[in-house]
Amino acid sequence: MLQLCTIYACANGTLGLNLSRAPWDPYPWVSGVQAKSSAERGGVRLGDTLLELNGADVLGLRISELASRLQDHWQSGAEVVTLMMWRQQASSDPNEDPAEASHAVVIKPPGWQCCNGHVLCNNCRSRSVKCPVCRVPLGPRGRCLLSDKLFTLLAESFPCDGGKC
Repeated sequence: MLQLCTIYACANGTLGLNLSRAPWDPYPWVSGVQAKSSAERGGVRLGDTLLELNGADVLGLRISELASRLQDHWQSGAEVVTLMMWRQQASSDPNEDPAEASHAVVIKPPGWQCCNGHVLCNNCRSRSVKCPVCRVPLGPRGRCLLSDKLFTLLAESFPCDGGKC
């Protein structure tokens, strides 16, 4: 799910969040949010993936490049930062740590995918014009039959008992 977070300037110039990015990650993700910080008040959550900083795509940028952009932004006198985040749907388990949650999700049919193979549920596909992972434009086609077959196989192998899965 896409989430637009607005963060107001702190006196010390920090946002109250930590970003991480491995060389193979296309986008950085939130690895820490300080309690009672501007980031927390702005709606940033642990595990969110940063897609845009102040309306600019951050695909492939290093953490140091993001920090430099933020520093330039604050020095220009701006008081607000906007972050477009991709958030995995919340778990129903209150004890689950979002940072440790698996990013593997079984999607109910019909499943969709971008040209690079990133999978989206039908609800997200209907609201998106670009892939939330790699930001390539989504075409009119792109069903993911493997996702549909996997869901069917799992549903048959592990049937729900009394409405709870």
